[in-house]
Amino acid sequence: DSDRTIIDLTSVFTDPDNDDVSIAKSILSNTNDTLVSTTIINNQLTLSYNPDSSGSSIIVIRGTSQGKTVDQAFKTTVTPVDDPPVIANEINDLTVDEDASDQSIDLYDVFTDIDNDDTHIQTIIADNFNISLVAARISDNVLNLRFQPDQSGEAELTIMGMSNGLTVTDNFIITVNPVDDPPVVANAIYDVAMDISAEILSIPLTDVFADIDNQNSAIIKTIQSNTNNALITVQLSDNTLTLNNQENVEGESTVTVQAISNGIAIQDSFTVYVKASDVAPEVQTPIADITVIEDTASSRIDLSTVFTDLDNNDQTISKMILNNNNQSLLETSLTDNNLYLMFQPDAFGASTITVRGTSQGKTVDNSFTVTVIPVDDPPIILNPLDDLTVNEDAPETSIDLSTVFS
Repeated sequence: DSDRTIIDLTSVFTDPDNDDVSIAKSILSNTNDTLVSTTIINNQLTLSYNPDSSGSSIIVIRGTSQGKTVDQAFKTTVTPVDDPPVIANEINDLTVDEDASDQSIDLYDVFTDIDNDDTHIQTIIADNFNISLVAARISDNVLNLRFQPDQSGEAELTIMGMSNGLTVTDNFIITVNPVDDPPVVANAIYDVAMDISAEILSIPLTDVFADIDNQNSAIIKTIQSNTNNALITVQLSDNTLTLNNQENVEGESTVTVQAISNGIAIQDSFTVYVKASDVAPEVQTPIADITVIEDTASSRIDLSTVFTDLDNNDQTISKMILNNNNQSLLETSLTDNNLYLMFQPDAFGASTITVRGTSQGKTVDNSFTVTVIPVDDPPIILNPLDDLTVNEDAPETSIDLSTVFS
């Protein structure tokens, strides 16, 4: 990749019998024109080197005077230079909608290295200018993008290709368009039990619904339905739902409250139970405290026999996770009487979890403690070292090891 070389041929040949100025010069041969191309203009020999080529060539220059000739040969050697990798195929900018599913981008053909094997090019995330919008990681030369929930905006990612210690970077823009999310039920209204005597019960609705894209105070609530007007009357005023049951009347009613935010609606329903002698559910088999070691796999707890109700069917007892006071230690979910504990990686400590059983509007709670014992994790290879090839008698090479292990 050197600049061209110009050689003055004026004094290369001489003729004792004739004027040297009249000696004609020509290129007789060039043994490697894929390495270097040659031209002669006005006694100037120009050697133009083909890009990314190395090797040697024998060039023969002929001098001709009065029909007689003499040849001069010389050798041109181009020593190899390790070129850095280059961008072969730029990563296209990406546009998605808010809450888009994960995306994967194959980085295999993004970079190339004319002097080395492309399969040895290491790809690294050099920078992510908006990690609050998108999380990025590279695995097996595939860039995996996970979009953060309910976030919109732009992020610029810089991907680095490294080959034999030399680097190149490619930048691209990720745009996440905002989407107006519907309101959600943030805190569902629990089923309630009322006394058979005339009773007034007030239920605040301020925190029942939420809208991440709009003001919660602008959410409009209405009573959508009441399935048993003969049992209770329902009124809504100033974000407070008021229930009034008829004296000495037993039964149940399902009340549905609707919330509208920016034209999008959602409902939440709950049941009102009025019974003369309904006994609240009880804890039949308390959940035992649990102790595990750090990075344990998920655990499942069967809740089918935890609660009982003397005057109702135990199968109708609904369960909910009332509280988990350390979500940085573990996450919880409940499906079909199964409580799942998902432990966060590299986390240890303790958490108190409370499960509530509800039957006919009456409740009972059971709390237990989960303890995670710490484990000393071994270090891991974060950025593997590339193989290194140098010429004999090469100068010392320094390799930064600060980011290799973690």
